[in-house]
Amino acid sequence: MKKIYLALSICISLTTLAQTTNIGFENGNFSGWSGYMGNNQNSNNPLVIVTGPVTPASAMNPAETSCDYFSLHNTGQDPHSGLYLQSPLGGYCARLGGENRNIGYTGTFNACDTTASHSTNNTAGEVLQTTFTVTKASSLLQYAFAFTYLDDGSHPYGAQPYFKVEVLDSASNAITCLGFVQQGLNGTAPPGYITDGSFNYYTPNWVINYLDLVSYMGHKVTLKFTVAGCILTAHYGYVYLDCRVIPTQISFQTPPCIGSNIALTAPNPVASYTWSGPGIVSGVNSYNATVNQSGTYSVAVSDYNGCPAYIVDTTITFNPTPTLTVNSPSVCTGNTVTITASGANTFSWSTTETTASIAVSPTITTTYSVTGTDVNGCIGKDTSQVLVTSCSTTAINKLALSNYQANIYPNPSNGTFVVEPNSHTNQTMQLFDIAGKQVLSQTITGKTTIDASTLPQGVYYINISGIRGSINKKLVIVK
Repeated sequence: MKKIYLALSICISLTTLAQTTNIGFENGNFSGWSGYMGNNQNSNNPLVIVTGPVTPASAMNPAETSCDYFSLHNTGQDPHSGLYLQSPLGGYCARLGGENRNIGYTGTFNACDTTASHSTNNTAGEVLQTTFTVTKASSLLQYAFAFTYLDDGSHPYGAQPYFKVEVLDSASNAITCLGFVQQGLNGTAPPGYITDGSFNYYTPNWVINYLDLVSYMGHKVTLKFTVAGCILTAHYGYVYLDCRVIPTQISFQTPPCIGSNIALTAPNPVASYTWSGPGIVSGVNSYNATVNQSGTYSVAVSDYNGCPAYIVDTTITFNPTPTLTVNSPSVCTGNTVTITASGANTFSWSTTETTASIAVSPTITTTYSVTGTDVNGCIGKDTSQVLVTSCSTTAINKLALSNYQANIYPNPSNGTFVVEPNSHTNQTMQLFDIAGKQVLSQTITGKTTIDASTLPQGVYYINISGIRGSINKKLVIVK
C-alpha cells in the first residue's frame, strides 16, 4: 500500500513572556508546555487523548522518521519540501509527530508504527499546549507555519490528516480566527497549497499569521496545537512549531520634534494596513507610515485569513524647537566679553565649547553660532555678533574741519550723547546707519544732548553742518 502523509511546518512566537514561560522554546526545552498523545477517530472532532499530560522530552534535531512524539529543531531541512527548519520568528521550532509515528495506532505509544493497516480505523496524533496570562506586552499572538507535505489518498472529508491551532479562553471557549488545515474531498488541495503532481501538497515558504488578544488582557488563555494522521491509518501528518507574543501597539521614535518626519510602526509585520491621521507623508498602506504633525494616528490591521481587522491608535505630540536667546555685546579691541545663551539644556558653540556662557576676545567684529538641545532632544540655533570698536581713552572725540570744531561724548555711548560745537548758530545734526540710511535728524544750537537710545547698538555716522562748514564722524552705540 502506498504510504500517504502530511507534514506541516509551523512556528508561533510569544516574545516578551518567553523569558519567563518559555513560550518560544527559548530555553531549548519544553518547560511550561504540556504534551498529550492520542488517536484520530474523526478529523472533524478533537483527538481522543490516551496519554498525558506529560512534559515532552527535548530531543534535538532528530530526523522526521524518528519515533519522537515531540522534538526541537534549529537546523536542517525537511526531506520532503526542502523547508529549512529555522523559524522566521527566531529560536527553535518544535516538531509534533513524525513520518513513522502518526500512521497506524496499535493501542500503545511505545514503538513506531512502520507499517500501515486499515484495521484499526484510527491513527496516532499529538497535542502540545501552554497557558499564559495576556498582558500589554503579550497581547498580539504571532504564529508562522509552512505546510510542508500532504498526500491524502482521496479519503472523504473528516478522514484526512489534519493540523489545528486553537486559543482557548479561561472558560475553554475557542477564540475564533485561527488555523485548521485539512485536505478536501477526493484529494482537493487546501487553499494556497501547491502539488508536486502525485498527491503531495505543500507551501514553499513559512506563512505567518496572528491573533489579537487585547480584549483578553489580564486573563489566562491556552495556546493549543493538534496534529494527526488520517483515520484509516496510512496517511500520516507531522508539524513544526515555534511561538511568540508582542505588544499590540504602534511604536515610534520618541520624542518627535516640529519640522521633522518620524516613522510609525504597526504592531504586526505580516498583515495588510490602512493608516489614518492628520499628517501622513507616506506609507498609508505600509507597515511603516511617515508622519510630520501632532495628532491621533490609527492603523487598521487585517491578516491574510480574512479575519476582522483590529484598529490600534496612538496620540503623538511633536515638540517645539527650542528658542535660543543669545546676547550680542560690544567690546573694545583687546578686551574680553562674555556671550550667554539660554533656552536649551545643552549647548554647542562654533568655538567647540559646550557651556551656556563663553568668553571671547575677538580683534575684529565676529559672529559666533550656537546650537542648543532641549530635554526632548529637539534642536535650536542662533548667532551672536560681537561688535569690536577702537575705543577712545579720553571718552571725548573732537570733530574738526578748518576753524569749525565740535566735541562729541561719550563715544561709544548707550545712545545718549552730547554734541558741543564751537559755533552757536543753527546747525543740522544727522545720524546715518552703516548702510547710509538716515535714522535721526535734529537742529542744534550750541551744546546739545542727543537722545538716540531707541536705536539698536551698532556703528553709525554723525554729520553736523552749518554756515561755517560740515564735519563727519563715526559714532558707536553700545547697549
